[in-house]
Amino acid sequence: MIALPDAHAADHVIEVSQLQSLLVGVGPCARLLIRTGHSVACGAFPDTWPVLDEGAAGWLVQRGVRLLGVDAPSVDARESTLLPVHHTLFAAGGFVLENLALDSIPPGTYELLAQPMLVEGADAAPVRALLRTRR
Repeated sequence: MIALPDAHAADHVIEVSQLQSLLVGVGPCARLLIRTGHSVACGAFPDTWPVLDEGAAGWLVQRGVRLLGVDAPSVDARESTLLPVHHTLFAAGGFVLENLALDSIPPGTYELLAQPMLVEGADAAPVRALLRTRR
């Protein structure tokens, strides 16, 4: 799990260079969680939140990321109708977890447990996501 700096703006666009700096020393990973600090867990739906640009999403896929999780309501911007980050991940066989409560989780390596509930006919499903410290 990585965290954006506290000083970033809500409308911040996360580019490849920022991901590279946040992932220094982190080896290849198939699952990446990003704490943006703009979550519904605070009790209010944010007007805007940091999102990856399409190039950063593609870079993560090339790096082997198959699951991207965020604390924000979406991996794409609120007003997006094209959903480029979703489509970049899905085209590579990837998955998305959104609305995670990461506010009290320090950056680090964890084991992620997130079993979806079967919701017939739905394109998404709620999960009970748990992080366990790796030993």
